[in-house]
Amino acid sequence: MEANPQTLEDILLSLAREWRMLGFAMIVITLVSLIICHLLQKSNKPLWAHRFMSLPIFLTMIPGIFYCVILAYLLIFARANLLQLPFFTYLPPLWMAISLYLYRQMVDFDYVPGFTRMSGLALFMTVVFAAAFFLARLRIIAVFWLSPIWLFPIVILIYLGWRLAVRRMLVKE
Repeated sequence: MEANPQTLEDILLSLAREWRMLGFAMIVITLVSLIICHLLQKSNKPLWAHRFMSLPIFLTMIPGIFYCVILAYLLIFARANLLQLPFFTYLPPLWMAISLYLYRQMVDFDYVPGFTRMSGLALFMTVVFAAAFFLARLRIIAVFWLSPIWLFPIVILIYLGWRLAVRRMLVKE
């Protein structure tokens, strides 16, 4: 009874086979969250609405950021053809973008507990992959004889983005 260990790719492909059910769950989470938030605001409880919206925001941002990282990895390092990926691979980032847009219409993210940390995590992942992309392509830049003077502003921008992201992730609310 030796079980074959599953890889992350196997798990993601098994999730992709259930894309209809997961897509339906994503829609239900977004719509139910919007309805509850609307009802809380109608009952004149905006503080409760902001507190409640932290859960759906986390439920949408965590898988969205995770799949964005996977897509960035596949594009930058694995150099995979993104057109050959299962359709479900694009649903969580799309769901995150649409849901955050709709949630933004209902509540101000500055008052949602934990949103600053989640946005800091997203910014941190963006800066890390931008730096990794820059380092992965550095040999191509050297072929074009990029002046070393241009490396200083690029490194400073990456450092400032990294610093801002870490500060936002570690902020005390």
